[in-house]
Amino acid sequence: MTQQKYRRTFGPQEANNAPTVSALPRCQQCGRPGGLISRAVMLNYASTAGFYTVCYRNQCVYCSATQYFNRTNKDGQLYTVPAFYVFAYPSQRIITERRNFLLPRELYETAEGKADVGLKVRFIDALLRLQLARESEYVFTLKEVWEEMQNAR
Repeated sequence: MTQQKYRRTFGPQEANNAPTVSALPRCQQCGRPGGLISRAVMLNYASTAGFYTVCYRNQCVYCSATQYFNRTNKDGQLYTVPAFYVFAYPSQRIITERRNFLLPRELYETAEGKADVGLKVRFIDALLRLQLARESEYVFTLKEVWEEMQNAR
């Protein structure tokens, strides 16, 4: 007995093409496909501690441009947000809220042991401004971030 492959000859035919490189994500700046990476943005906050990964940044390997998320506000207006995020391990999705970014608790903890979330958000915003200003660097010191916080006021 020979095996035959049944082929449909009626109705609309679906394309059965092999996947191409055009299906890969493209850089929003240079347009080259397949060169997007997630690069860690790190904080060097103590001389004895190692580098602390605060968040990740989507970056193009070819032109090192930061990628952007397209969002809409409540009025339906389109705006862009730089692609800084942390991985949400339990939910398997990307978190973009600043209060959920990773930061050593001792940097934003009050004397009573409570977390000052406002201070944490200002700290994260200062770090992200530094990263956007100096895209080739990815490790920042506590002093640099603190000075950026003071300059933003």
